Amino acid sequence: MQSRRSWILFSIAVILLAFFSSQIWAQHSTSVETDEEMIEDFAERATSGLKGRVIWEGQDLSQTTVQVYKDENLKNLYTGVTQLKSGEFEVRVEPGRYYLVAFVDLNRSGKFDIGDGMGIFGITNWDDSNQQKQIVKVADRQVIRGIDIIITARMQKVGEQRQIISLSDYQEDPFEQFKSELEMISSGIKGQVMYEGQASLKNALVFAYTDLSWKYRVAETQVAADGNFTLSLPPGKYYLMAIIDSNNTHLFDSGDAIGIYGITDLRESQAFPQPVLVSSNQFTSNLNITIAGKQTISGQVVPMDESEEGIGLAGPATAQLTGKVRWTGQSFKGGVIQAFQQAAMLKEGYQTRVSEEGKFSLQLPPGDYYLMANIDADGDGKYSSGDGLGGYGTADITTAPPSALTLAAGANPEITIFVSARSNADGQLEAIAEGTIDLSQAYSGGISGQIRWDGKVFREGILSISETPDFRSPVAISLNLEDEGRYEVSVPPGDYYVMAVVDLDGDRKSGLQDGVGIYGTRHPVRSKDLQRVSVFSDYITPHIDIEIFAMYIDVEGNIAEIEDGGRSEIKLQYGVPEDVFQFTRFGRQIEEWCYWTQGVRFRFEAVGAGWKLQTRKDFEPTPEALEQLKQLEQQPQQANTDELETTPLNVLLYYNFDDIIWECMPAIGIQQPLAAGRRPTASLDGRLTRLDLEGNVILHDSDAPQGRLLLDKRELATDVTISPDGGYLAFARQEMGRQHIYIRHIASEEEIPIPSTAQEMLTPAWSPTGELLAYSTKGSIENPEAGTDRNIYSYAYVSGRVEPISIGPEDDAEPAWCPSDPNLLAFSRAEGQHRQIWLVELSPERKPNAQQLTRYGGEKPVWLPDGSAILYETNGQLWQISKDASKNRPVMFNGQVVFGHEPYTIPSPIQ
Repeated sequence: MQSRRSWILFSIAVILLAFFSSQIWAQHSTSVETDEEMIEDFAERATSGLKGRVIWEGQDLSQTTVQVYKDENLKNLYTGVTQLKSGEFEVRVEPGRYYLVAFVDLNRSGKFDIGDGMGIFGITNWDDSNQQKQIVKVADRQVIRGIDIIITARMQKVGEQRQIISLSDYQEDPFEQFKSELEMISSGIKGQVMYEGQASLKNALVFAYTDLSWKYRVAETQVAADGNFTLSLPPGKYYLMAIIDSNNTHLFDSGDAIGIYGITDLRESQAFPQPVLVSSNQFTSNLNITIAGKQTISGQVVPMDESEEGIGLAGPATAQLTGKVRWTGQSFKGGVIQAFQQAAMLKEGYQTRVSEEGKFSLQLPPGDYYLMANIDADGDGKYSSGDGLGGYGTADITTAPPSALTLAAGANPEITIFVSARSNADGQLEAIAEGTIDLSQAYSGGISGQIRWDGKVFREGILSISETPDFRSPVAISLNLEDEGRYEVSVPPGDYYVMAVVDLDGDRKSGLQDGVGIYGTRHPVRSKDLQRVSVFSDYITPHIDIEIFAMYIDVEGNIAEIEDGGRSEIKLQYGVPEDVFQFTRFGRQIEEWCYWTQGVRFRFEAVGAGWKLQTRKDFEPTPEALEQLKQLEQQPQQANTDELETTPLNVLLYYNFDDIIWECMPAIGIQQPLAAGRRPTASLDGRLTRLDLEGNVILHDSDAPQGRLLLDKRELATDVTISPDGGYLAFARQEMGRQHIYIRHIASEEEIPIPSTAQEMLTPAWSPTGELLAYSTKGSIENPEAGTDRNIYSYAYVSGRVEPISIGPEDDAEPAWCPSDPNLLAFSRAEGQHRQIWLVELSPERKPNAQQLTRYGGEKPVWLPDGSAILYETNGQLWQISKDASKNRPVMFNGQVVFGHEPYTIPSPIQ
């Protein structure tokens, strides 16, 4: 122990010298030209990186320094970083071997002195003589992550000497305690209370709070007669309230006038309190607090020029609000939801308890509200250390106030409030830096799938699950991928975006050359609309398969897409190669894919981490290959009890994926890309319509197989669908703030609108004969209270008759007629946060009978041409379900699930 302590003390001497000397690494005394040359040279050589965090529970880490050394004796300082945010650090280095030391300057003196903390990477217990500092090795273009430097020692004055001792042995110096108290006296806030028309402010008080809910008052002061005030406060962030205490209760109550720093007019909808930052050893000065409101006898807070008679009654509490509070790993017992009608959040007016599961409900008058969640974590009935605070619409209440929530009469959508801050021992709010997805307990639901990276062998990976598409607060799950990349993880019910990182070097951290893929796209960098995955209770959402199409390229975590030479599209079209040959030519890696039974061969050249297509060669399959194909087709299909049925669909299927429209005939193994675009629809004779990427409507037929313009993008046509005979087009168009459905005769270009008083008309669908058109509406006469809810109607083209099909409070849309039974109609209905597939049977004698088919999500239904089942989209996959819901399975092609959107089917031309 003594030997190690001797070199540590020697190191401290070097460090102290660095602090006091102008030779510290960031402040060399050489010329400007030499500095620039040195920095430029270092930037070229420093291709690697070190990332981690300094850990010291309960302490301010904003003045933390991490220093990097190459030598074991810590004599020669190599580089470092200062003033870390929350203790996290990132430093660029050259490839090599390094030692890391961290210092925390608690008193912000700019030097390592009494009370400051110290930690050395590799040492977690200063008193354990067996622990030694740990070396970090980093290769070229590699980033080492997860370096935790734990503060294990502090400097203390022992007699006349300064010594480094363990945290457990450290004792606060009485003089240092006095200094802390003195610091509080020498820091705070100075300002003036402004009260128009008042010459004296002898009854005025200023309060300082650490929270926006005005629960934790940490200080108060009397305002001088001229309005000036001084508040002595320790360093931190505070909200200020000034009151004219008319009854000398030292409380803001009836008859008192009030002012909030940051608010000059209570009528402003965005009049939020502004925090004031107090720094060490100084006063924040020249702050003005304007008296802007008063509390009435009834407890209302109104502007100074309003009377209680002028306050409109809130009206009956007809708005129903339900929600849940999220705080990872915490109990909600004792939690309270407060609803404020003003942005200043002075008087909540309404509040309710939170259940132990985090759920709550409120009955309020319609209007705008600001909601806060207060969680009494220790159950002591008062605001204390460890209690949580959150607000609706903010992910960090320490930096952003809650957002306004508008409530309408009736049931409103369920909301979620995240607890984003907790109070420390000093009453200050600290942001909770953690993901919002709670994986601390086992769940019966989750996701499963396979991670694939063409040509790579890997065993470990990381699955990132996020509630936002920017992966701002993801939860990372380590994966063992030895079973050909397959995985299954348990996650709570919800909707998530999923990213996979393939850990090539097995260090269980994302780094240079590691692969990246995002579920639902082959373009993880360019894709604008990422696919969400829905997770339900008691159900493992399957086939969340992720292809690796990008990799990390620098120490900042930036990724670039991998060019694969079209290999993924080739596999989609032709399936897995029947033979793969690899060889080297002129030092270049070559790979050849052969499809003997389909008569095509592809040759690729390795380019960096990706591939480039060199050649494609078509040939006549040999008789042996054709015989082999014949034998394979005659072999009986193996039963699969998990998916109930594996017989390929005998249909012509269109869909889009990654903005490419595909044509697929699963029964005969043909799949090919057609054109860029979305929303494909087809007539029975094979004419195809699509929306191109600019919004133009394109028609493909025998006269224009490459496509011709049918409707210009300026026509604003959406939800386009061609009639079964190919002669007409139905589509929705936005006009004068309303959306109508039109039927257009393709040959003559004549259009007729479908009569309706609805605000919006959407999702038209032709009946098999083309005589009827089903569609959905929003804001109809029969259901005028509907906001987002939709109803379904049918329109008879010849007679012009409109008939209701599904009318009610539900959100019903996307109708699809059964080809074999004109009395059956499939549609999707909103169930909570998801849509499900429903089936309705129409009858002139009785009310339509509707039944739910899917339980785990489904939308955009279309029928198989024989009317035996419904094909639909869920989680970016295509599935089919029988009319009685007894069979539900994914659509397969060449043994793989078909990933796509907006499916459309017609009978296969090959029977």
